[in-house]
Order: sequence, then structure tokens, then C-alpha cells
Amino acid sequence: MEKEEKTLKSIEDMIKDLQEQKVRDDYRYTNLGSENPFAMKKKVVTSMDVQFLPESGRYFADETAVIGVKAVTFEGQGVKTSGRIFADGIQVSSFETNDLGMGKFSIVVPADTKKLVADVSAGTYTGRFNLPLPQQQGMVINLRTDTSGVTFDIHEKLIDTPLKRYVVLYDRDEVYFKSEYSPEKTHYMIPADKLQSGVNSVAVIDGNGGVYAERPFFIIPEKRVSGSFSTDKESYDKRERVVGRFKLKDVEGKPVEGDFSVSVTDEFLAPY
Repeated sequence: MEKEEKTLKSIEDMIKDLQEQKVRDDYRYTNLGSENPFAMKKKVVTSMDVQFLPESGRYFADETAVIGVKAVTFEGQGVKTSGRIFADGIQVSSFETNDLGMGKFSIVVPADTKKLVADVSAGTYTGRFNLPLPQQQGMVINLRTDTSGVTFDIHEKLIDTPLKRYVVLYDRDEVYFKSEYSPEKTHYMIPADKLQSGVNSVAVIDGNGGVYAERPFFIIPEKRVSGSFSTDKESYDKRERVVGRFKLKDVEGKPVEGDFSVSVTDEFLAPY
């Protein structure tokens, strides 16, 4: 009986096999001395939308304010940007976002400012965007988080109401802190052991449910979750049924309880 000869594949054939199977791991290609064809290529930014979001929704003139920045391309992808802020032609601040297009900066805007604009650049793209002007009336919450807990300050201007107001902290399930608000007490510190994990909010409300200011924040859970995802097959034909399995465990290896969502994206519309 003749021995069956083994066919040795060339590097080019091996790379072609990886591409046909849509293998996306960088090391599989670098081991063969090739670039990953599925790697995200840097796109040339030709248009962009930039939003400027004052902390808790508004800010006052002649006071230090924190403004959030969100920059996305026409396709909705975050993009690294930088910019300079001008109040009536005079530069008053600057900023730089991360690779996801998120950032923030501090600013003090003079009371008599008529126009507030930002000159923004991303690669070769440049654009000018308007910022919201400071308000004369309302309430602002400035908040900071660290390992010790949450510290926040409340500022208000020209609010005249006979209703009692309350400072509340709450998550999606319950209000877990409530204190009657007084203009004489504007500084609060909540220890970390009193806070709930996940998305929280601090707000000032009145007895009728009116909201004067609100500031969401996030507390990282103490217990971290480990997870894995697997499918019943390595590859599929078009429109073939896919069975996926998720395993989510806490640090003790026990299954995690909670509410979860799953998103399935198209490789053409949302590349890897």
C-alpha cells in the first residue's frame, strides 16, 4: 500500500484560508508575516457632528463650568478631535477627546458673551460649531467621584418657589438618599459604602415631582463579571440558524443574575 502524501500549503494559501473563514485575530496573520485584512482602517473624516453638553444641563456665566464633548462621524463612529473655544472671538478654553470622541473641559464664560463657538479639527477635517450660552436662571449640579465616594455642589440662581425641595440619590430601583434642600447647604459628600453600584443620579426635586437639576453618574461594581461566548459551529451558510451561548460569572465563579441585551450587527454596516 502506498503511503498517502501530505500536501503542504503555501503561506499564501494559509492566509487565503484565514480570509475565507473570516478569522480576525491579529496574531494569526502576523505569525504568517501578513497584515490583518479585517483590521479597522483609519477613515478619512469628511464630516462630523460635535455636541457640547454642560454638566447637569446648564451652566452660569462668570463661574467655572464643566462641558462634555461628543464627536461622531457621519457614520456614527466616535472620532478623536481637538478644538479651541472662542467667546466673541477671544479664546477662553480648549479640549481634546479620546479615540471614541468623548471628552470634557472647564470654561469660564463672561456674562456679556454674545457668541460662543468651537473650531474643531480631526485629521485634515476642520469645522466650526456653536456652543450653548450660559443661562441666567436655574440650578447646576457639579459632581466628582473617587474611591471615597461622591462629592457634589449645587448652585442656583433666581429661583423663587414656596415649595420644599429635596436632594435625592437614586438608581433604577429606588431612592436611597433623601435630604431637604436648603440654599445654605450646597456641598454634599456621600461615602462609597452608601452608594449603589451601576448607573445612579443625583437630583433636586420638589414635592410635586418638579425636577430643578439632575446629574447621572456611574459607580463601578465591586464584583467584576467574567464572561465568554460560544457558538454551536465555527462557520455558517447564509441565513443559517446560529445558536450562541453566554456564560457570565462573578469572582466566585457563580452565575450572574441581571437584565441583559444582545446586539447582532452586519459586517458591512458595522465592521469588526
